[in-house]
Amino acid sequence: MTAPVVAAGTASLAVLDAAYRATQARTAIAVANILFNRWGEVEPDNLATTGLVWMRDAIATVVAGQDRARSTADAYFAQVRRLQAPDASPFTPPPRKPPNLEQIRKSLEFTAFSTTARELNRVTAVRAGEADRDVPNDDQESADRSAEGRKAQLMEDAITRAASAAVRHVTTAGHDRIYDSIDADPVATGYARVTKPGCCYFCAMLASPALVFKDDSFDESDARFQGPGTVKVHDTCGCGLRPAFSRADPAPERNEALEELWISMKDQKKPGESDVQAWRRIYGESELAQPFME
Repeated sequence: MTAPVVAAGTASLAVLDAAYRATQARTAIAVANILFNRWGEVEPDNLATTGLVWMRDAIATVVAGQDRARSTADAYFAQVRRLQAPDASPFTPPPRKPPNLEQIRKSLEFTAFSTTARELNRVTAVRAGEADRDVPNDDQESADRSAEGRKAQLMEDAITRAASAAVRHVTTAGHDRIYDSIDADPVATGYARVTKPGCCYFCAMLASPALVFKDDSFDESDARFQGPGTVKVHDTCGCGLRPAFSRADPAPERNEALEELWISMKDQKKPGESDVQAWRRIYGESELAQPFME
């Protein structure tokens, strides 16, 4: 049994949105922390062997996080449905899709190891060349410390990238689960992308259609719907998806403001600017791009 996102009797759309996003964020952060903690066992001078052990555990950790994210998404969807469509027939969520292990593996391998291995080899080669020169011991020791410091920084950068990718995989699992339920539920009409104040221009652009309805035919020339993926998510993305059950369902106030800004943007474009370029500039100059508003 999946625990509710909020206690019965306290639900409102705003409360549900905030509780859902906070729960998904905690799940993603927990996954990232596990990856960070186990990264200490990866040795920069033995990356191939020690990295394999970390990779195996990391994939399992991401998959477990995705499963928790899907459970939270199911609870959130059910509560929003009861609130917005209380008289609707019962709905059973669709079967869960199996995790894409190869996608997770490739993502973690690329972010954690591909560039890192090359850069570590370069540091080692440079240090070996320096060691062959006839220089005082103090200089050699200084060079050793510099090389070790560079390796440590490369390893820190690697786990930061990998943890961010893991967060994206976990977050995407929750988004996709809600999207699949919307698609399978005959009562659901669409969704709103719920963003936080000060979110990036990309997420703000995707939230600028205040509500997205599943039976509409989207114009493929619309910059907001171009590119791969139905529910687009970037690393460290903190957005949520709120299901809608009627065209009369309220959109988040922020989404309505973003939609107005998108419409007005058409008249503010500079010569040669694409829609995305103009949006990035105009949104960045607006109050909506600020982390907090009065």
